[in-house]
Amino acid sequence: MDDLDVRTRKMQNTLATHAQTTREWQQHSDDQFRHLQEQLREHHDYTVAYYHWRGFDPNQHS
Repeated sequence: MDDLDVRTRKMQNTLATHAQTTREWQQHSDDQFRHLQEQLREHHDYTVAYYHWRGFDPNQHS
């Protein structure tokens, strides 16, 4: 194998590793954002229920 083949193979391996790492990072980020959205939704639902329980009507105008 000549030097060009060796360098080409190293570049292909580096690119494959980078692609895999990027996919893993994207999956992790998607999971984190999904978890955050669930937390925000739960907090919103809790807040709405609390204010409803306290008698607050968001449709009532002063």
